[in-house]
Amino acid sequence: MVKVLHVFGLQPKIQSDIAEWSPELHKTFSYLTDKKLPQYKEDAMKVLDILFTKTEHNSYFTKIDFGSRKRILQSDNPTLYLVVLTWLRQLQQCFYEYNDVNPGKDWNKHGRYCGVSTKVAQNAPTLSNINMSPVKSERKYVVSELSFFKPNENQKDVVASLEEWAARLLEPDISMILDEARKDKDTSARFSRAKKPTKFSITEYDYKNIAPDDSDDEPTISTSPDKHKNKSNKELLLKISTGLLNILTSASKKKNNTKKLKVREVSELDSVTETVSSLVAFVNNTIETKFDNLKDMHEFYQQEATHTTVHKKRGRFAIDDSDDSESNESATTSNSESSSNKKPKAKKRK
Repeated sequence: MVKVLHVFGLQPKIQSDIAEWSPELHKTFSYLTDKKLPQYKEDAMKVLDILFTKTEHNSYFTKIDFGSRKRILQSDNPTLYLVVLTWLRQLQQCFYEYNDVNPGKDWNKHGRYCGVSTKVAQNAPTLSNINMSPVKSERKYVVSELSFFKPNENQKDVVASLEEWAARLLEPDISMILDEARKDKDTSARFSRAKKPTKFSITEYDYKNIAPDDSDDEPTISTSPDKHKNKSNKELLLKISTGLLNILTSASKKKNNTKKLKVREVSELDSVTETVSSLVAFVNNTIETKFDNLKDMHEFYQQEATHTTVHKKRGRFAIDDSDDSESNESATTSNSESSSNKKPKAKKRK
């Protein structure tokens, strides 16, 4: 990106021949950088929608300056933003289409990113936390220098270098600066390849919401209430409190065993405790109870569930199956009623 800014400047102009190899990009850049071309609006808006809603971005994307579609539309010249976004899109259209056994999916001769175990990561230097492994190989290369991240740029179906992608789309700001930049071997090769761009078109495939390769069409986690529709509110609250207690216990153990939690883990723990606190408050407000915490609520409904179970079991054996028992019950009842109607005699005072 530094090289792109050095050669093309902060307000670069687009190439005049983009339409020859990518009509979609030509319309998009032409409309968004020059609002005098309304005939390109529909196509440009379609491409912009794909770049934001159907292209995968990291979690920080929405927090940066060009992480908003509105920001692009309001910018006087969003050319550099579009260069980065379209480059990312064409990377995904290439590498996401390779399956896990296709060598083309490797980023370079070392392969592609390969995670390491948490235990190793905690006790190793920063770069040692990153491994790379080729397709169809169990060998792992420990990243020892930044050159490991340099992509294989000799692939015909993808532009792995941002500098080369920019050279396809933009015109150098000052020719003298480009002459100086070409002294770099990599830069010279990238600009040479950019003179003969291959055809490119943006697909409508959704990479942002892509499902894992081993998943089915149906969601793997079901939250359907059907299996609990016959349970009482007390039984449901017991289920909820049990599940939340298990989550809190697990999180508490992890917190005690780890000196420092990651920011994401702290956020998740805060979210769980906030949910638990809200649930206890909701139950207190709705049922007019006075639980101090989740443990109190859990113990209460655990006892309630036990009493309910015992009551149901007793009820099964309280069925009279003969006329004699009914008549005996009637006689007993009438005797009870007659005796209850008799007023107790008052004792005489001495």
